[in-house]
Amino acid sequence: MKRIVAAALLSVTVAAAAQAQAVTAVAHVIITGGPTPGTYDLSVTRNGCSSGATGRGSFGTQISDMKVAPTAMGSVQIIVPTPSASGSSVFEVLVRIGSLLKKTAEFEVNNLPAAKPTGGSGSVKVTDAGATARLAFDVTTKDGTHLVGTVDCKSVIRM
Repeated sequence: MKRIVAAALLSVTVAAAAQAQAVTAVAHVIITGGPTPGTYDLSVTRNGCSSGATGRGSFGTQISDMKVAPTAMGSVQIIVPTPSASGSSVFEVLVRIGSLLKKTAEFEVNNLPAAKPTGGSGSVKVTDAGATARLAFDVTTKDGTHLVGTVDCKSVIRM
């Protein structure tokens, strides 16, 4: 009986610890046009923002949830080589509806000089507070889908 009670307590403790994992990033995106217009939110307990991962002074985020429904936002990826609080026009923004493995729709604006550009326009603002950061974007894909969003990072990895 003691083993059963101990096992039950261990299960409850493990479940509580899993539920208590801290959120590391929260994304909010409004999509106008395209195949999946709407308002989407994604919160993750892994990953966040990084500084220096794609070059000196660069800033970015890659947050994903592998288990989202086909109608939910599953991934937001942003790279800004030269971040600015007033906005940068050189960036890559990728938003995926559905999971990484089963996407329903994908929206990309890529104006990075070293990449094969996908076109589109807009800007990405980076407010780096040291331990935390906020990325705000207002972009339009080359086919006219408009995305406005934010990623609030609760932590920043510096490389």
